[in-house]
Formats: sequence, structure tokens, C-alpha cells
Amino acid sequence: MEVQWQWVVITLALIFVFWIVFSFLESLLRSSLIPNVTDKYVLVTGCDSGFGSIVTRQLDKRGVHVFAACLTLKGQKEVESKTSDRVITFRLDVTDHDSVLAAYDFIKSKLPKDKGLWGLVNNAGIANSPGLIDWCTKDDYKRVIDVNLLGVIDVTLIFLPLLKKARGRVVNIASALSRVALGAGGYAESKYGVQAFSDTLRRESQKFNYGIKVSILEPGFFRTQLTNPDKTRSEIKKSWDRLSKEKQTEYEPDTPEKLSNAYINFMNFVSSPNLTIVTNAMMHGLLARWPRTRYSCGLDMKVIFIPLSYAPTWFTDFIILRLGRNDEPPQEKEETS
Repeated sequence: MEVQWQWVVITLALIFVFWIVFSFLESLLRSSLIPNVTDKYVLVTGCDSGFGSIVTRQLDKRGVHVFAACLTLKGQKEVESKTSDRVITFRLDVTDHDSVLAAYDFIKSKLPKDKGLWGLVNNAGIANSPGLIDWCTKDDYKRVIDVNLLGVIDVTLIFLPLLKKARGRVVNIASALSRVALGAGGYAESKYGVQAFSDTLRRESQKFNYGIKVSILEPGFFRTQLTNPDKTRSEIKKSWDRLSKEKQTEYEPDTPEKLSNAYINFMNFVSSPNLTIVTNAMMHGLLARWPRTRYSCGLDMKVIFIPLSYAPTWFTDFIILRLGRNDEPPQEKEETS
């Protein structure tokens, strides 16, 4: 019996050593970047703030030409003030098909002759916090899914010819919540859809030799406008206020306040201020010779959401419900944009 245990220990040790060596060699291999990045053209959506704004500046510093799509004029001017003339800003509403078509014509006219689009970063996204599913309407879901999923699909389909021409890259932003669903209002649902769309596109590209590499980013919680405490409180209160008096009597009067506190406390606990964790992954997906299929970004993603996504359902449900119990008034943190 003792000999058997020795072999078990030896086998486990060899597996561990093999895993360490394999991980090191893979990281070394994936650290190789493509040559001639200064002749590459990349489209990034949702550049008004947050990840989109940061990755645009990072690409600009590397000499990459960037088409920075902004929803607002304010965001457009903000990007222009922090970048060189390699960055071309324009307005884009990913929920408006005509706006996407106009963006295609605009970018095609700006590309050098016989040049395709090397990269597309589908970064534009929104979130809402309408409280509970029982408080939601179809429009709550539609508003988020229109941007986060249908917007990703429409932009990708329209720009696919230019991406095929360059045999380029698509980087789509999913979420930790595309592994473990939390909250109502369509955010998790939209990000599950992004995963499915990206997986299908990657497989079709391989089968039909499009030459396009597709990467999925799975960020955990980061301190952006999507996790703004004031926004969370406002949206939960708005959802509560529109409920009928009869519906409100099903819950304690302080439910909206406790729900807001629980959401904010959870986000304060897990969220990171270091947005470059995500934008560095975007850069790797665009410029690495061998990009990863998936990038899990953030400590919370690695120690909470990935393990829970593989755990038995009863265990995951138990942990998620426990994490949502802290409904005391939060110590709110300053937001990073």
C-alpha cells in the first residue's frame, strides 16, 4: 500500500512539473508579436471612455492606425486630445444598422488601396441594474442585448469582408457573467450570446479558411462606468418606482436599498482599478503572432468565476447567494474611467 502511494505522489509531481514547463513554453511562444504593426489598421468600438479609450491610446503608441468609434461628440474630442493623427475618430451607434453601414463606407474610403482591416475590437457595451427579474420589462433586456450582442453581430458581419481581406483579428468582449450569470436586465444573457457567436465565427473561419483569428475576452469586475454605484442605485430605484403598489407589497419596503447595497458591496469587493489588465489582453489578441482563444482578465475571474463555472450547480448557487447577503451600507470607492 505504501509503494502505491509513493507512485501516486510521483505521478502527481510529474504532472505538476509538466504543467509548469508547458505553461512556460506556451507563454514564451505566445509572447512573439507580428512584424510591421505600423501598417496595420484596427477598428475599436466604444472609445468614449474606459477600455476603448485606453486601448486606443496603447495602439497609437505602438504605431498602429486606429479607427476609434465613439457614441458621443464629447468622447470623440476626448480621444482626439490624447492621440496622434494615426487615430481617426468618428461617431457610431452600434444599434443603428445605417450607422454601421456608414462606418463601413467611411473606413473603406480611408484605408489604403488594396488594404484590409487587420483588427476589430467589439468593445462597445452597456449594463443596467434594474433590480430583480420580477421587476424587469422586455425593454430592459432589449436595450442591453441590442448593444452588447446584436451590435457585436451587426458590426462584425458588416466588416467581415475587410477582415477577410487582411486575414485579420476579431476581439470580442464577453464577461465573467458569461460563465456565471448574475443579475437581471440582459447583461449576462448578452455576454453568453457573445461567447456563442465568437465560437461559431472562429470555427467557420477555420473550416472555410477566412484566415481570421477570433479572441474572446472575459473580464471580471473593473471600476468603469458600468460599475458606477450611483448608476446602480438610480436604476434599481427607477425599476422599483415603476412597479404597481400590488407588486411592491410582495417585498419589504427597504428591498431596493438592500439590493443596491448588496450589488455595490459585491462590486467594491471584487472590482479592480487596473483597466490595463483588460486592454493588454486586447493588445495581445490583436498583435500577437499566436493569440489566445480566451483571455480571463482579473483576479476575481481566476479565483471566483472560473472555479464556480466548473463547480456543481448547487455549490455555485450557494456561494452566489452567500456573496449577495452583504446589504449593509457600503463604503463606496472612487470610480476610474
